[in-house]
Amino acid sequence: MRTEKKLGMYLGVVFLSGLVLLAGTDGPARAGRFETGGGNFIASEPVDGVLSVPARSLPVSERLPGAGSPVTTDGLLLDFDGLSGDGFAPPDPVGDVGPGHYVQMVNESFAVFNKNGALLSGPNPFYQLFGASQPFCADGEEDGSPSVVYDSQADRWVLSKHSWSDSDLNILCVAVSQTGDPAGAFFLYQFTMPDFSDYPRLGVWPDAYYVGTNTGFPNLYFAHALDRTKMLSGLPATVQSFGEHPNFLMPADLDGQAPPPPGTPGYFYTMLKDGYPNHPDGVDRLAVYEFDVDWDTPANSTFTLADEIPISPFNYTVCGFLEWNCIPQPGTSMELDAFSEWPAWRLAYRNLGDYEAMVGNFTFDLNNSDHAAIRWFELRNTPSGWDLFQQGTHSPDGDHRFVGSIAMDGSGNIALGYSVSGTATDPSIRYATRLTTDPPGSLQDEQSLVEGAGIQTGFPFWGRSSAMTVDPSDECTFWFTAEYHDADNVGFDWNTRVGAFKIPSCSGGFEPDFTLSAGPGSLDVCSSNDAEFGVTVGSILGYSDPVTLSALGAPAGTSVSFSSNPVIPPGSSDLTIGNTGSAATGEYSIDVVGTGSSTTYTSTVTLNLFEPVGGSPSLITPANGAGSVPVQPSFSWGSVSQVDTYEIQVSLNSGFTAIVYSASELAGTTHIPGTALAEATTHFWRVRAVNACGNGNFSPAWSFTTVDLPPILLVDDDDDDPDVGGLWTAALNNLGLSYDILKTDEEDLEPDSATLANYETVLWFTGARFGAPGSGPAGPSPATETALADWLDGGGCFFISSQDYHADKGTTAFMTGYLGVTVVVDEDGGYTSVTGQNALAGFGPYNLSFPYDDSTDRLTVGNGGQAAVLGNNGHLAGVSKETVDYRTMYWAFGLETLPAGGRTAALEKILAWCAGDVPEPG
Repeated sequence: MRTEKKLGMYLGVVFLSGLVLLAGTDGPARAGRFETGGGNFIASEPVDGVLSVPARSLPVSERLPGAGSPVTTDGLLLDFDGLSGDGFAPPDPVGDVGPGHYVQMVNESFAVFNKNGALLSGPNPFYQLFGASQPFCADGEEDGSPSVVYDSQADRWVLSKHSWSDSDLNILCVAVSQTGDPAGAFFLYQFTMPDFSDYPRLGVWPDAYYVGTNTGFPNLYFAHALDRTKMLSGLPATVQSFGEHPNFLMPADLDGQAPPPPGTPGYFYTMLKDGYPNHPDGVDRLAVYEFDVDWDTPANSTFTLADEIPISPFNYTVCGFLEWNCIPQPGTSMELDAFSEWPAWRLAYRNLGDYEAMVGNFTFDLNNSDHAAIRWFELRNTPSGWDLFQQGTHSPDGDHRFVGSIAMDGSGNIALGYSVSGTATDPSIRYATRLTTDPPGSLQDEQSLVEGAGIQTGFPFWGRSSAMTVDPSDECTFWFTAEYHDADNVGFDWNTRVGAFKIPSCSGGFEPDFTLSAGPGSLDVCSSNDAEFGVTVGSILGYSDPVTLSALGAPAGTSVSFSSNPVIPPGSSDLTIGNTGSAATGEYSIDVVGTGSSTTYTSTVTLNLFEPVGGSPSLITPANGAGSVPVQPSFSWGSVSQVDTYEIQVSLNSGFTAIVYSASELAGTTHIPGTALAEATTHFWRVRAVNACGNGNFSPAWSFTTVDLPPILLVDDDDDDPDVGGLWTAALNNLGLSYDILKTDEEDLEPDSATLANYETVLWFTGARFGAPGSGPAGPSPATETALADWLDGGGCFFISSQDYHADKGTTAFMTGYLGVTVVVDEDGGYTSVTGQNALAGFGPYNLSFPYDDSTDRLTVGNGGQAAVLGNNGHLAGVSKETVDYRTMYWAFGLETLPAGGRTAALEKILAWCAGDVPEPG
């Protein structure tokens, strides 16, 4: 029988927030705010950021003191100081290179350099890009985890950071440059994510910008897709997400001129360790996933495990999961974080024509003695899927190597950059390369980008990211950035360095040739108008032979013409498909073909021909005149021929002069508003179809009345150990509900009769709280149970979600009388998924994932109670009770153990039931 519950730091949680006093062993204390997992220490006083060290290129002998072996990795072409200490730490330095710029980003700001290292713009706080339409990105919250990528297929820059706002919303802030100039204007996006979006890592792919995030709990790592096509045009864009995965998912990031084959899904990978508690059983391996996104019909999108690739055994994490004091430095007991829990950025993808390759790396414990080394690998795509082409372990001496980043140039050569530190080595930045002709799994002797001249005291977090990228101008020059110190410092006055180097034998995979692209990729045209596509012919290495253009697949009866033909690269032409009125409506795939002196290329575009919309949609749900409709209704309607998109309007009157919600460019025939409608209010709604010929007629308007939701009190009884309240408030916010929060804290400040009188619904949760003397037992005290009983007799609704209520209080009269429970068997739940019954009919099944120890109970109903939630093993997990005066529900597990969508769905059903919308038992 359990007598004690151990409450400690949950190992899956990698984000913390609060005000801390930083006291290093070798430096003065300093106040600051601390966030991990890509977050920040934030200094309480301003710290100037400077770019003081001029660009330089030192001899090898000055870069790597004491190096005795021959140096075969090539030296630097250029290096210069990037952004430096700005009061936020660690810096999380990242960067990417374009045709004329290098953009570097740290937790607080970003800057634009030319390719000689001269500062062109910045440093500028990232949040200052945003305005009133993105309030959670513009509020000055410096939440960190930056990413910056150059989208070479579109000549655009994409910058992102997460924001964990005071509203408990989980926000990803993204800026997409409107042109190829990163110092110019940006299209700005504020995406609400399904869970906390810590450590977002961004990858470019033709059909989406893919993102991996950590939510802070095991088996809740997410993969997301952002609508790249819409974002490149500054149009409203959406996000699609899949979660509940066992380790961080790193997205592939496209390098090179050649895109992946048409229709290739987005790739993600992670590493999995045999025997690690939160990883699925199996050998040590790399897991490759495919995100097949469907922007027209999101329900068709899939995220699947494509390949599991065995690799040489490795010791997962250095010093242990989230053991931050790990990597030694000279002359101090303060050690640095190896940041070895997750894959390191990036997973660099390149299509080399004969094969596709991806390279990645992660830090691991070399010999089970907390020695940090880097495991790197190259995967190649074969007819049977992704296979391991080579792998290597980089640890050439007794120093530690960590926080790596890897990339491949256009000739297939590889470069790995990283931090290095040891008992006699100040934290420094180095790199090593591999030629395609070198033995598999080997790297040449390392070079130094910059040797550190100081150590870090005060706190352990170091870098937490670095970035190795390849110059798109030649597909040969590697650019790398990471953190170092030019003097001993407590950590806020960090430095970053940017360096460029090139393998002389690299050709970039290029011979003189031309490129061909046609756009837009898809064009909707009314059958009375011509269709016009732009065709661009680019030049590689001075190619200038004429390129003859043709178009195959145009609709029968139409005419095809080019404004210029042939085209001398670089040049352009306009393709016109005329006489479209004589063609049948429908979708046509047209191949634009360019034929040069020795090569032929094809760019495919889609033409959608429409006639005017015929008819209006038939409305389906909510039914006309329906009552007790959720404040975020699920609208549906019938399809219409010749439709491109739909538009919906919701108004407070039948004349639609008081529109409170509208949405356009809807691809399907269902829609759930992103914001809540007013409660207990009659609304009118209508839908019309839209295509290239214009708008169709609106449907006849239907009406519905939203549910009358009672005032809600949320009792936070978890004592923040761990704090699961944000998961509850996020679900309530998703429903657009207003509520008050009462935190019991360690003083057991529970609601009394006077407080309860202000509310009609009380939601109570206890998290992992159990009988700790300093916090009191879980659930309401005897006095509060009496107050709740009186309140319920007066017509209230009470929901409690607690795995420890009975373990702390035993079987009380309130449980048996008001909650309808006769027997509770402590810690005998054992269910791993749950499904709703009776009052919760249609809910689930949902898998459970515990942010603390699983101590769920098994219930038996009685005294008028009904089964409400059933576990997958047949054990009763939840009970509901309804009388003429009150309604109650008791869960013997935490609502917080459900996935994000399950939490929202549960509260929506429970609150609707509290308001009187009760399904028939069954």
